[in-house]
Amino acid sequence: MSEARTEDPVTEKAAALGREFSVPIPYETHRDGSYMPRDVYGGLTKRELFAAMLMQGMIASESESEGLYRPETAATRAVKFADALLKELAK
Repeated sequence: MSEARTEDPVTEKAAALGREFSVPIPYETHRDGSYMPRDVYGGLTKRELFAAMLMQGMIASESESEGLYRPETAATRAVKFADALLKELAK
């Protein structure tokens, strides 16, 4: 028998924050200077931006002997830190 799994509200909010665009652009500017609302935003999500910034900082500050020069290690750590930041921000 499977139990109904309820997600932690903070985790749900963190996941929603992570899907938001980091720099949403709600309109397009046309050559004539007019604006048009956009249905679709573009760019990096907050989760992607946070992970990229964290990965950049980790690689810049760690020595090669600490293992961060392996891409899969740096990427995994950066995403985990980004998720932790989003969860904290959701509180």
